Amino acid sequence: MDELAKARIQLACLEQQERDLLRRLKDVRSAVELQRARIDALVRSIEHAPINRLPTELLLVILDLAINAAPVGCDIHLYTRKWELTCVSRRWRDIILNSPALWTSIKLTPAWDVSVVKVHVTRSRVRLLDIEVGQPWRSKGRDTLPAQLDAVVSSAHRWRSLIIHNSAGYMLTTHVLARIDYLKLSSLTHVSIPLYPPTIREQDEGKLYYPNFLRLGRTSNLKSLELRNFVAPNDFQIPPGLTDLLLKLPDVRPSGSSSFLSSLSSKTLRNLSLSGDIDHWLLQPDTIHLPFLERLELRVSKAKDVLEAFIPLLSCSVA
Repeated sequence: MDELAKARIQLACLEQQERDLLRRLKDVRSAVELQRARIDALVRSIEHAPINRLPTELLLVILDLAINAAPVGCDIHLYTRKWELTCVSRRWRDIILNSPALWTSIKLTPAWDVSVVKVHVTRSRVRLLDIEVGQPWRSKGRDTLPAQLDAVVSSAHRWRSLIIHNSAGYMLTTHVLARIDYLKLSSLTHVSIPLYPPTIREQDEGKLYYPNFLRLGRTSNLKSLELRNFVAPNDFQIPPGLTDLLLKLPDVRPSGSSSFLSSLSSKTLRNLSLSGDIDHWLLQPDTIHLPFLERLELRVSKAKDVLEAFIPLLSCSVA
């Protein structure tokens, strides 16, 4: 009888455990359903969040601002920030990956791998490109420059702007300019580049470098031109249609042609900025005619002589 009683007691305990487990299972299932309902509610609230109710065009503007809010000196930020934002939601990912306007800024720097440059060229599709060269390249980084240039030169007809910062250094700048010297950049509207002063021997031989791609017929849509360390060649001419011109002359006194001032006459130029040493120039009064000039900035050693070369009664300020 003792064994029978023990068996019955054990059975009762097991049955109680079964009831407890079933009760716990029921509670867990209820909790699961409750959690699923909560998640569904959260998903619905996210889908109806204000930013997700924005039109695609407006959201694209916001994403563009977020991507281009790069920390100073962090040139790879433009690329990594795109991929970070694609992880926010499927909609953001689709917009970023399928919006060519977000892939038009290309930087040729050591931080950008060749594959990154190619991704931008491809995803920008037929959009115009903004090419920027900067930061000094160390010997290891310079090995990737030819491949980067090949990637963007293949789409040279889509270049909208070309900016080469002084930080790029002499070797990199001359390499880039030599690579693109004979290209026809028909879509280019803005150029900002340094031109390194000629050596004494080059001056004596009359070899004053001026980019061929800036000569007449190669940049028919150019509107804005900034040349630093500018030494005027004898055949310098303002590209037709140019509206903004900024010339920074070297602090030294190279033997560049001062007669180029007469070639500054233009019916389209609206903004002119001239700075540097012009003590060696011979300026003739009333030789520059800019009928539509709206802004003149002079930071030169003989500002008065320059002013006399302009149309009489021209209203301008001297800085």
